[in-house]
Amino acid sequence: MFFDIIPIGDNMKYTKYFGAIILALLSTHGITQICNLENNKFFISFLFIPIFLFFYIFIKKNYLKIFKNKRTNIFGLIISILISYTLVLGYNLTIYDVSYIQKIKTHFIMIELLPIIFSVTNYFLYYQNKIVKTITNWNIPTLNQFLFKKSCFIKCFLCIIIAWIPIFLAFYPGIFSYDSSVQLNEFLNNQLSNNNPIIHTLIVGWFIKLGNILFHSYSIGVVLYTTFQMIITALVFSYIVSYLNKRGASFSLKLISLLLFMFLPTHSILAITTTKDVFFSLCVTLLFIKLVDMIRDPEKFFHSIFNIIIVILLSLSTFIFRHNGYYAFLVLAIFMLIGLRKYWKQVLVIILITIGSYKFYLIQVNRILNITPDKFPGALLCVPLQQIGRVYNNANDLTSNEIDLLKNLETEEEAFKNYKSHKSDDLSWRINPNVIYNNLEDYAKLYVKLGLRHPIEYVDAFLANTMGYWYIGDTLPDKETYRTYIEVRSVDDFHNTNDQIKFESKIKPIFNLYYDLTEKATFQYIPFLSLIMSVGFQVILLIVLTIIILFNKEYSKLIPTSLILGILATVLLGPVAILRYVYYIFTIMPIMIYLVFSKNKGTYNNI
Repeated sequence: MFFDIIPIGDNMKYTKYFGAIILALLSTHGITQICNLENNKFFISFLFIPIFLFFYIFIKKNYLKIFKNKRTNIFGLIISILISYTLVLGYNLTIYDVSYIQKIKTHFIMIELLPIIFSVTNYFLYYQNKIVKTITNWNIPTLNQFLFKKSCFIKCFLCIIIAWIPIFLAFYPGIFSYDSSVQLNEFLNNQLSNNNPIIHTLIVGWFIKLGNILFHSYSIGVVLYTTFQMIITALVFSYIVSYLNKRGASFSLKLISLLLFMFLPTHSILAITTTKDVFFSLCVTLLFIKLVDMIRDPEKFFHSIFNIIIVILLSLSTFIFRHNGYYAFLVLAIFMLIGLRKYWKQVLVIILITIGSYKFYLIQVNRILNITPDKFPGALLCVPLQQIGRVYNNANDLTSNEIDLLKNLETEEEAFKNYKSHKSDDLSWRINPNVIYNNLEDYAKLYVKLGLRHPIEYVDAFLANTMGYWYIGDTLPDKETYRTYIEVRSVDDFHNTNDQIKFESKIKPIFNLYYDLTEKATFQYIPFLSLIMSVGFQVILLIVLTIIILFNKEYSKLIPTSLILGILATVLLGPVAILRYVYYIFTIMPIMIYLVFSKNKGTYNNI
């Protein structure tokens, strides 16, 4: 560790003070760099001193004490480097649209940040049991008795629904956003496709058609759908809290989870937004809970055929609402076969039936609805197209043959000029993927050649496109493209949705407040809210919690976690970094925290 270079001995009693001063100065300077405050006179003259003092006191008090444990050092350093690099690289990409990962200054700033991040991280790892115990001991007996001792599920459901009703009335008839307009047009024109999940298209179409039949209003149809989704979402969230209650989770975790479900704009706004990602996230959450039960007591779990059936049905549901759930399940299958090898027969039954049922479902749905599946899905090309597009626009050494190969892909002239750092759609929509798949060898060679010549451009293209997933300081709305926190609208201007569907707010002040918080992303300027609503924070928290599982050697907890990380890996290869693609991380987080820090009986280390 870099702290070891500071000698400590009986004759050098002041070394730790000088060492703490130097490390605190380095961390304070690093903070000014990544916050773009080095030229702010107010910061230098006023805030620099208290920040330095805080860093100095914490580092002096803790860094020598906790560095005696080698395992703590290693895992603390891993987490610290991860956090430091995301802060520095994210800042560079935000300000300059390049990571500068090849620059010495980038790594030097990262090292400057390490002392304070490393000290805080190691302090938590070293004292995690004590910290968790302190937090879990907090209790309000009267409130605990009222909310969680009797009829917990019903009380939580009522609390959540009552908290959401004003939001629903403010955004009446609901937020008809994202792909819903496309799905409605496909349903009404009987031209279904699998560009969006068929089942979700049918659900949206049925509700809106029902509203039009009964009340001659598409808006009432949106009300029916929104009400249905709100109820289902509230039921799942209530189940999460009651599950935590049943498993003996702390009062603090249960109460905070309930309050976040009730009042966090992320949950209340998406609950009334007609997007497939809500149902996908709910299915993932329920499956995650069953997987936690699976590793907690595998003997009891696999003894019940009901549990096996539920896992199969929930797994299928994730595939049906988003296809990337299928690829994540393949990752999960590997972890289950290794970690639960004692029950390999039951695990194999789950895997084979789930995959076989899904393949059968796809074939039958396509046959019944007369849908021709995409032979060459363009979505798989998001990352390589972004990388090639960045090289095309930034490099000047492309040969005429290479340019000709790229021109052959274009469905519009100068398509590669439409490259945008934070979104692949502007480029991928103007490319014919069939040309690539039909000449795969030629384009694979081109991709490798350009990557060898411009590796930093490839790295920057990937980092810039995914930055919204891992950078806590991601700035929204995105000036470059349509990215915002939650897209709030009642009509899709791009697809000419029936103009009957429009906002008729019943509580205008709440509408204005939540519109600003989500569409304009003003939550970023509100302390604490800016952190817990941040996509980057939730993703980094998930990764840190996974590392803590490894640190604690409770390896079978990786089985349910692998499902979440598998989905995250697929969205990193997707077209754009937005909240709804990773909303499941927000919904599983209370269970994830319980999983990581629970000490319940069960087999947790059998991998």
